[in-house]
Amino acid sequence: GMFENEGEEFIKIMKIAKEAGATTSCDVSLPDPASASGKAPWRTILEKVLPYIDIFLPSVEEALFMLEKEKFLAMKEEHDNAELIDFISPDDYSHLADKLLSLGTKMTSLKAGHAGWYFKTGPLEAVSSLGRAAAGDPQAWADRELWCPAFSAPTLVGATGSGDSSIAGFLSAFLKKLPVEQCLKYAVCLGYQNVQVPDAVSGIKSWEETTAMLESDLPILDMPVTFDTWKWIDKAELWAGPHDRLSK
Repeated sequence: GMFENEGEEFIKIMKIAKEAGATTSCDVSLPDPASASGKAPWRTILEKVLPYIDIFLPSVEEALFMLEKEKFLAMKEEHDNAELIDFISPDDYSHLADKLLSLGTKMTSLKAGHAGWYFKTGPLEAVSSLGRAAAGDPQAWADRELWCPAFSAPTLVGATGSGDSSIAGFLSAFLKKLPVEQCLKYAVCLGYQNVQVPDAVSGIKSWEETTAMLESDLPILDMPVTFDTWKWIDKAELWAGPHDRLSK
C-alpha cells in the first residue's frame, strides 16, 4: 500500500512525476484507525510527499486524522462517532490548511460533504510552479481562502463517490483554465449530481449539461458553521476567508 515503509514507494512515484514536469494532484481516503493503514505515520508521510503534490484534495476529516489523529479520535468519541463536519470550526479549517501548505503542497481542499468545499492556496511563487497544467491566472489563484457551499439536492439517495466526483469537477474546470471560484462551483455541482443516484458514476452529466446546471441558479444548502470573520461574495456566491487576499 501507499503507506508502507513510511510511504517510500508513494513518495518515489510522486517525485518522479514532478521531476518530469507533470502537475500532480492527490486524493486520500479515511482509513479505519485500527487497520494497518490507520496506524501508519501519516503526518510523517505527508511531510515527505506534499512537496511533490501540487493540488492536495482531502476531506476535512481525512486531513484532521492525518495531521492531528488524537484530536480526531477525541472528537469522534465526544460526538458518538458521528461525522465531524458540523463540529469543526472555520478557524480549524484554516489551521489544517495552513499546516498542509506549510508541508509543501501548493493548494489544498478540505472537502466537507453537505458543507461544500473549503479551499486554500499558497503564495504566488508556489502557485506559479505547478508544472505543465498551470493555473489559468496564477495571480488570481495565489493567497486564496474560499468556501463554496454545497447545492441543495431535491433527492438524496447516496453519497458513494461524491468526493471523487467533486474532485473530477474541480480538476476538469482547472484544466480548462477557469477561475478558482468557478472550479469550486464545478466541484460542488458534480457532488450534487452524484448524491441523487445510488452508485458512484451514473448521475454525472456532461460538461455542457453541468455548465447549464450552474447557470440555472441551483439552490444553496444552509451552512452548518458560523462565518463570523468571513465575507460573502455575492457575485461568486461563496465565502472569502479572513486570509483570502481579497479580504485584506
